[in-house]
Amino acid sequence: MEASATIDRIDPDKVRLAPWPGRWEWDVHSSEFRKLVDSVSCTGGNIQPVYVAPLTSSSEVSTAESNRHEYQLILGQRRLLACRESGQPLYALVTSALSPRNQFVAAIHENSLPANRLSDFEMGRRCVSALDLGLFRSPAELANSCGLPASYVGEAVLLGRLVDEIIQIFPDPRRINANWAMPLSDMHHFDREGFLGRAERCKASARPLTARQTYELLVAPAFRGTP
Repeated sequence: MEASATIDRIDPDKVRLAPWPGRWEWDVHSSEFRKLVDSVSCTGGNIQPVYVAPLTSSSEVSTAESNRHEYQLILGQRRLLACRESGQPLYALVTSALSPRNQFVAAIHENSLPANRLSDFEMGRRCVSALDLGLFRSPAELANSCGLPASYVGEAVLLGRLVDEIIQIFPDPRRINANWAMPLSDMHHFDREGFLGRAERCKASARPLTARQTYELLVAPAFRGTP
């Protein structure tokens, strides 16, 4: 990517986020993000560059945003948001060499690194968005293109498609494991009344429940072999 990119400092407000979901919205309230904002403020901008692509096609830019956005983010959402919040310029590699599909693959590769890894929930939402945008024909094709296990992508997609009624039971959806998606979906579908009753018990617990405790309570009948 670097071979076809130019380095520039740009206005972070001129960069729109990628069309697929990034980090879960609560990430900007984390102590790690606050430290990043402080760091960017002290250094006058981000040190590690983000990757952006220019918005050149009329199909990519609506009339309403034509005077506001000039680039689309490929990699580096937290750095972009930190620069916006601190009012600092954005250090970026600007490339026009990547198709939307390859931009997605590049973002997945960055977020596969231990320091940047997405939660299963965040990965699921991102994969669902890519499929809905038509970047890939199937979860299997997405997995193959991104170098991810097909079984994991399949579970992540199921998690990304869980209805809000299930997701909102968990205090932090980033703690939901991908392999919980099918049992949760099945139990919600076949025993919705009982499922929602158990959800109320989770919320009324005197002591905050972990994600695993919440999951096990919600699907308890399945473990007991009852409908």
